[in-house]
Amino acid sequence: MTSAEATARQALLDLQRLVSAGSRADVATATAALDRLASLNTEIKTLSRRNTNVRALALSLGQKRVLAAACDTALRALQEAVSKRGLPTR
Repeated sequence: MTSAEATARQALLDLQRLVSAGSRADVATATAALDRLASLNTEIKTLSRRNTNVRALALSLGQKRVLAAACDTALRALQEAVSKRGLPTR
């Protein structure tokens, strides 16, 4: 639980004690809304992590090979240019 959530929950508890019986339903509604917000926030964090994992998997399975091939091509071109100038390579 974050500090902001803890503060909000404590404020709702305090408010519950201070309001009239007729207004307690409104405080309960606000508490339910806070519960829903906390639940959605947790779900968003979970989905965000999954999305990052999906991207990492896609990179390692697909894009990595394409990028590695492009790097290999560039390195070969660089090695050719260096050897044409008579500079030592390794």
